[in-house]
Amino acid sequence: DLKFPPGTDVAYASGHFLLGVVIERITGEPYASYMEQHVFRPLGLSETYVDHPYQLIPNRVSGYFRHDPEVIGGPVSGIGNGLLIAPVAYGRGDAGIRTTPQDLMRFYEALFT
Repeated sequence: DLKFPPGTDVAYASGHFLLGVVIERITGEPYASYMEQHVFRPLGLSETYVDHPYQLIPNRVSGYFRHDPEVIGGPVSGIGNGLLIAPVAYGRGDAGIRTTPQDLMRFYEALFT
């Protein structure tokens, strides 16, 4: 059953975050290291990585969106016109993988072949 009519509210599930925690607990490795060694490298994804919120990465951009800052649950800063700058990295199972269009194509080719 729907929790609310479509378009009237939003909801978020934490399944991907929990999957990242499960990977860490089972393997004993940090999520980012596991993904690098067991997913990115074997698939030849040389421009794909789990982002770290405190790394300085040239040309990294921030996400922008319209939302109530109190709902976000994390640090954001406003830029006017109701737009917010979101944190760009989380480094968890639910967010923070950065890639290029070329690596994304390689990933999908591997996934669907």
